[in-house]
Amino acid sequence: MAAKLARSEGLSFDTASDAGTKTAVVPIRPRQRGRPLASAPDPGTGTQALVPITMDRQLSSPSQQSLSLNVDDLRLYHHYITVTSLTFGDDAMWHDKIPLLAFDNQFILRLMLAVSALHLARLQALEATKYEKLAEHHHSKALSHVTNLLPQINHQNCSALYIATVLICNYAFAKPPKKGHLLVPFDGTETAWWNLFRGVRFVIETMGLTAIFSGPIGPFPPKASSAIPPPVGRAGYIAWEKPLADLRTMIHDSQTPRLPDLLELYEALVCCFSGVFGTAHEPQNVTHGKTHIVMRWVWFLEDDFTKQVEKLNPQVLVLLAYFSVLVQTLECFCMDYLATGSVGTGLPKWFI
Repeated sequence: MAAKLARSEGLSFDTASDAGTKTAVVPIRPRQRGRPLASAPDPGTGTQALVPITMDRQLSSPSQQSLSLNVDDLRLYHHYITVTSLTFGDDAMWHDKIPLLAFDNQFILRLMLAVSALHLARLQALEATKYEKLAEHHHSKALSHVTNLLPQINHQNCSALYIATVLICNYAFAKPPKKGHLLVPFDGTETAWWNLFRGVRFVIETMGLTAIFSGPIGPFPPKASSAIPPPVGRAGYIAWEKPLADLRTMIHDSQTPRLPDLLELYEALVCCFSGVFGTAHEPQNVTHGKTHIVMRWVWFLEDDFTKQVEKLNPQVLVLLAYFSVLVQTLECFCMDYLATGSVGTGLPKWFI
């Protein structure tokens, strides 16, 4: 367990598939137990099992394509730069580095516009339909491009593909939850939001964080430098040790062979709480915006855990409820629905 947690320390997920239409299909290699390492095998050997995809030169060289922007697109870009990007934990990356990366990778620019449009749809209710349509337009264009590029991942495009897969996740999280939405489990439907992380996971496990962050988006880890103050009541240490100790006792007493290894997931959750809030002896004063710590826990979730969520297993739902406490420390607007109900669908209100 200690080794697994140590390997996950290098993991980053700085939060952003369209829930209502189509989801990116990414090449998935057979997974082994354990977490992604800070370095990975050379992609020339690690992706031999992938099916080659024939692509024209224009598609594989996004910087050579032309993209016409209209007034609405410019408005979306301005809103991203001045508002949306500042809600992420690392202003330097999302406000400065990502827009520069987008100049040479149009799929990133389209995803920036899509996320910005969803943000405007939430802020300007009277024009929500207009902005949701713009978001869907840019997202669908980018999604097709990213899906085709993933099998051709290399040292030159891995940074751009990492950011693209993160933005695809953010886009899905920002979609308002409704029946059929991928964040909300309901009868006969897979709990699909875990699947969104497969794109991010594929990029990291194929290339490694060293390669990804050696380019224009480095260095790693990101610094939480958000100019937006945390919401009232979400800053500073909270006494989490005693409640989580009680949770461990409950899980230990109720563990059955049919359940996944919940104690392992519990230990990973404790590490996330410690990284965000600190401890009673060494409390953290700044507790918001630590996305790369909070979202690390998701990497410990396997398919058997997802199946237990679909069955509304009480022990598993309690773990998710505690995870939602961590999610509420993220100031990114994309995570609002995840923090306030989508993760905890089917849970008693007092859990959230």
